[in-house]
Amino acid sequence: MSLISFSNKSLWAVLAAGILSACDGPTGPPGSANITSERFVFGSFSWTDEVLINQNTKVAILEVPEITEDVIDSGMVTVYANLPGTGGNTGLAWTALPYTFRTGASTLHVYGYSIGVGQVKLRFHRTDNVAPGIPSSDFRVVVMPPVGD
Repeated sequence: MSLISFSNKSLWAVLAAGILSACDGPTGPPGSANITSERFVFGSFSWTDEVLINQNTKVAILEVPEITEDVIDSGMVTVYANLPGTGGNTGLAWTALPYTFRTGASTLHVYGYSIGVGQVKLRFHRTDNVAPGIPSSDFRVVVMPPVGD
């Protein structure tokens, strides 16, 4: 009687080949590969003071020409912040907005955004309504056009 011996690597290779060869089927619909990502480095854009819904708020406008009416209607825009304390401005850690964090017993700091044609409007406020300082963060905007564009 002869025995066939397989190593773990050989066994996994055989299993993977079997699984991959069994992946026959119809081609799916075309997708969107036109996703863009742009980093806005701290200091490359300006913050202004506004009062929004009775809150002292810092506001910055990021120019993003890839945000079209079509993207607003059927695509997606996401914004991330490289916040101090999470890898801060090093590109090591990105946090999706909106984002809220607490300081002290009850004060919340809130980052948010809205989009319009060609732009992202960043917002930063504190729940104690003290005028916030300028956030020393980089931001990343990812634009995903509708499928088929």
